[in-house]
Amino acid sequence: MINTILSYTTKGLSTLVLGLLVFIFSCKTGEELPNMAPETKLSVENINLSGDKRLNSTVNLTWFGTDVDGYVRHYEIKINEGEWLKTQIQDSTFLFDIDPDADSTDIEFYVRAVDDENVADPTPAYIKVPLKNSPPIVSFDKASVTEDTTNLVISFRYRASDPDGDATLKKGF
Repeated sequence: MINTILSYTTKGLSTLVLGLLVFIFSCKTGEELPNMAPETKLSVENINLSGDKRLNSTVNLTWFGTDVDGYVRHYEIKINEGEWLKTQIQDSTFLFDIDPDADSTDIEFYVRAVDDENVADPTPAYIKVPLKNSPPIVSFDKASVTEDTTNLVISFRYRASDPDGDATLKKGF
């Protein structure tokens, strides 16, 4: 019985020593690698639309980032030559401004990931968004239109709106 216990103890001790030796000699030594910048991608790489097939001014864009040696802390977006704006989200619906006198325009959209050590992606994701200026929508207030009149002047009310934003309406006549 004592021999059996010693046999199990010896086997257990041998396994423990062998495990410690493997652990000790498997540890790597060397210099710590420098932080690597994150990588950023847009869910759509390009939008090949022209003419009447261009998008209206409301566009949904999504993006994501990866960091091989840490994690993505936040993102920064930039439109055309504007400033970088910080955001925590990975998607947004944008209402881009269009010059009321322009038929169409292209928006340059950039997004970059920033990692846990505040290193920004040196090659931000980029997409050119082709937009068209949508025509305004007019509706008449039926309550303001008289059914029968003999006057030479008719008064009525109307409402105008623009899918590109009411700020792009220049005038109504």
